[in-house]
Amino acid sequence: MLLLWVTILLGCFFLFDEEYHQLNRAIYTGVAFVENFHLLRGVGYFEAASKFNPLTHLWSLSVEEQFYIAFPLLAMGAVALGRRLEWVKANARCLGLVAIVLITLGSFALCLGTESTKHAFYWPWTRFWEISAGIVLAYAEIYYGFQLNRGIRQGLTWLGLAMVLWAFWGYDATIRTPGLFSLFAVLGAVFLIAAKPDAWVNRTLLSWKPVTFIGLISYSLYLWHWPLLSFSTIVWGEEPMPLILGGALVVSALIATIVFFTVERPLRYVSTEKSNKVVSGLLVGLVVTAIVSQAIDKTKGSAVVGVKLPPELETGLILKEVDKLPLCEMEGVSFQCTLPGKPPSMLVLGDSHAQQYVNKLQAISATTGKNIALIADGSYWSLENESPRKRNQTVCRKSGRSVMALSSVQVVLYIQKWGHEHYDESMLLGVGKEVSRLIKKYPDKRFILMEDNPWDATYNWRDHVNRWTLLSSVDDIEPACWTPSIKGQWNIANEIVRKRLPKKAEWLPMVQQLCPDLVCETLPYQDDNHLSPYYLRDHATWLDEVEAYLKSLS
Repeated sequence: MLLLWVTILLGCFFLFDEEYHQLNRAIYTGVAFVENFHLLRGVGYFEAASKFNPLTHLWSLSVEEQFYIAFPLLAMGAVALGRRLEWVKANARCLGLVAIVLITLGSFALCLGTESTKHAFYWPWTRFWEISAGIVLAYAEIYYGFQLNRGIRQGLTWLGLAMVLWAFWGYDATIRTPGLFSLFAVLGAVFLIAAKPDAWVNRTLLSWKPVTFIGLISYSLYLWHWPLLSFSTIVWGEEPMPLILGGALVVSALIATIVFFTVERPLRYVSTEKSNKVVSGLLVGLVVTAIVSQAIDKTKGSAVVGVKLPPELETGLILKEVDKLPLCEMEGVSFQCTLPGKPPSMLVLGDSHAQQYVNKLQAISATTGKNIALIADGSYWSLENESPRKRNQTVCRKSGRSVMALSSVQVVLYIQKWGHEHYDESMLLGVGKEVSRLIKKYPDKRFILMEDNPWDATYNWRDHVNRWTLLSSVDDIEPACWTPSIKGQWNIANEIVRKRLPKKAEWLPMVQQLCPDLVCETLPYQDDNHLSPYYLRDHATWLDEVEAYLKSLS
């Protein structure tokens, strides 16, 4: 609870509205022991954006508590059943062992059989085997007197230590977790416990005072280390210097030590007559914490957060700007436009990469006096060489065909994230044929396809923000550059589309102007693939020729 309030306070000063919103959601889902299910729907533990959530690590406590709630209920049900059925009562010990073994093996099999790594990581039933493996050992020792001779236990303790160390040193991000590799850590721990305290490794190495001290503060250390590492990354940006990260770990160890001696141990050994009051007080405190965090969450953090997000970088900015566009209606078709009351001279089709130009289109319209129709939607494939996958795509295509057929439309401009992960290569290969068909159908119109801007999922503008100052504009972001790979999906898709266009179709290059020599500034980007509508309004010079053409139309 102390940790939760510290993160709430720090978040007020160092997190943006949306980040603070996510932090408070993590708090009340963590208090309710369902943080793992919350993360299933959002950012994964090992994803880059998770470093901006100081409480991501509460997922493990949620899984642990879910086991501690579910397993006793199962045990109580089994005991109640055993009292009613004589044959169950007569074989209770054997049936109990079989049940625990089956639960453990079933959970492990489900873990290996779950295709989604994310679900295998966060689902409690794919994690129960890691806890119940120890219960199998305890059950065998208590009810069956399971023991190993001293020689075997000496070998087992060394094997267990080697497996645990290998689980630590041998892991890398390419290994599926949890999975077969997790057996090293789980079985290694089981072997060390089964070896008993008198085995050499347990008696000397693991009983060494510095090691036992780390064990004593390990729970507090686990709770405090990630928030401090997370805030270090948030405040200093990108990858903080090793000195900063090392300092964060040292501070977390100091805090864990203080918390253990001043809070954790006194509460653990509180007298019996005071225990009920202490437990009740802690429960009330957790409920109050959850209520406060949920109240902050409903405001999306904006009521108390100290660091205000510049308007250029607001979450959902593109859609907010698009929603400001008025509606036009012609020949029974409704569509968004820049100058209602006038027939459109240009039609812009595409997905969110087209929507990001909304402010630029309005600026062109104001300069030329021409109405521009925008028919675009997130993940929308604007051509017709693939069947639509959802209702909004069908609506967009019908509107696009109807507006394109208007005699007033002289220019059709496609702005598309050509390399979108939802599109396959066959769709890209078919773009040229589809555009050829449209040129034959509408020979008097200009068909222009814009080159897609570079994007990279590893880029994050948050890494370039000075969190020590209150931000008021995009100018507070420290200038930085990044170089997208020419082997990236964005460039491969651009080349496929460009090379297969018919001669009468026009290809509008923009990468060289946005990123000279393929070095991109961070300021134009709103996220890992979209450009800021505000930046494009003032700097999208690659559309100047289109603007000049519209101005020349009578």
